[in-house]
Amino acid sequence: MVKTKYKILTLLLSLVMILACTIMVTSCSEPEKDKVMNVSLNPSIEFVLDANNKVVSVSAINDEGNYIIANATFVGLSAEDAVDLFVEMSEANGFVDASESNNNLKIEISGEDAQKIYNKVKASAEEVFAELDINVQVNFEAISKDDLKKLVGDCMKELTSSDIAKLSEEELVNRIKQSREETKDLLSQELKEIYYNSRADEIIKAKADKLKSIVESNQSNPLVSAFMGSISEAYKGITDAITYLDELYTSKFLDMNSDYQKAVAEFLDDKKALLEARINESANVADLKQAAESAENAIKNAKDAADLAFSTAKTGLTNALAGLEELIASIDDVFKLNINQKDIDSAINSAKNNFKATFNFEYKTEIEDNYWKDALKVEVSA
Repeated sequence: MVKTKYKILTLLLSLVMILACTIMVTSCSEPEKDKVMNVSLNPSIEFVLDANNKVVSVSAINDEGNYIIANATFVGLSAEDAVDLFVEMSEANGFVDASESNNNLKIEISGEDAQKIYNKVKASAEEVFAELDINVQVNFEAISKDDLKKLVGDCMKELTSSDIAKLSEEELVNRIKQSREETKDLLSQELKEIYYNSRADEIIKAKADKLKSIVESNQSNPLVSAFMGSISEAYKGITDAITYLDELYTSKFLDMNSDYQKAVAEFLDDKKALLEARINESANVADLKQAAESAENAIKNAKDAADLAFSTAKTGLTNALAGLEELIASIDDVFKLNINQKDIDSAINSAKNNFKATFNFEYKTEIEDNYWKDALKVEVSA
């Protein structure tokens, strides 16, 4: 009887110790976080992975990537399966030259476990290479916090560099994930670029609207009312700048007669010819590759020229907002306009929440067109 009690007591103590150890390990271990994984094999795609390394969002980095994601489903796959599918799709559509030994699969991953994830992804991808009998070199690069800051700055243009500098790595990835969710139906690079810019413009306008309304609510004071002409003029500078930017986005990026769209059309012809030559093992692959690279450079040059025009107009918008803020601040110093930052933040958040629906309505035709789904579909010779 004594032995039985002793055994029971020993067992209970063991269970308590195991439970305590488990609690300590659980409480002390750092939970996994979302991370970003970029893969490139000519088409380039960005994945956001969750804590279990499953794909929760996918976004193209170039338009060849848009062609891939328009024709495959990646969300829900493991990191390994997503890269395997990416490789298979790239090879099947002629993006890998089986006759060359310098095909490169570049994999970039953020987070502390980047190397560990890469090792698994690489091992899995190499099995695919063997099955497809293709020569591909795999390269790894860690995505740094500075890289994540740049990604956030590119897609959330309303944020200043000081705003971004305050964000943790986890917050940066969450901002990227949020932006990719907003733009998941925009399967062209120009549409995403317009979205990012227009969203930032709309946030500026929301702030200007709220500031102007605060002054207007104080018009009962005749001295404040005397400034309304200057306020209206400064506000008009903002709305005129936004209208001009909207016109630029359309004329520089979407107009089929624009240098950008002409360059895209030529690129599509040259790239498709190259992909078909690879698939059908034609002899003129080298010449077609050179033509496609030249056409791709023409797209870059057209985009650089458009970006220069955007940059000038953006500076005008920024200066117009600064002028309005300075004018209102000077009035507030004297007449105490009761400016509540929470009201301004609320107006900005409302603009953010409503913007996607407005954008999708305004660009409904371009979104539904989704020409990249079939743009590079290759014909296989009998």
